[in-house]
Amino acid sequence: EKLGIERKIVKISDKHDLCLLEPLPGISGIPVSSDSLVDGDSAYILGHPRGDSLNVSSGEKFDDKMIQMGSEVKEDGTCEEGKKIEVMTMFGPYEYCVYERSTIQFSNPTYPGNSGSPLVNKYGYVVSIVFAGDNKIENQAFGVPVSYLKEFLDSNK
Repeated sequence: EKLGIERKIVKISDKHDLCLLEPLPGISGIPVSSDSLVDGDSAYILGHPRGDSLNVSSGEKFDDKMIQMGSEVKEDGTCEEGKKIEVMTMFGPYEYCVYERSTIQFSNPTYPGNSGSPLVNKYGYVVSIVFAGDNKIENQAFGVPVSYLKEFLDSNK
């Protein structure tokens, strides 16, 4: 049975690919860690991949990595961040913005639908938010560093 609980979006950060949803009544959430993970630290993804029941996958942090990301070109033809490039596709030329993003890399298995799931440390504190997995390499995923998450949560936007 699929969960499908709808919540309103409270805040969005395109810069960090994060959004904050209104909490469910009576739910206070998971505390955010004040410390980043160190390579080798245990980490656990809490999520509902594919809309299924709660799944916990374990692994460990193994790297801080800069990766290239892409975003849409704004309506005025400029990039909010990064540089605009043009690539040829089977549908013709396509322009998008390319920028580098600091991430943490961890060895937890991820599944479709894990994006947006919290990555927690052994004490149950959020240390990252999952945003990507690598379907070519088993047990390799990427998350938003806790410093970005704290910046987002502390902002008034």
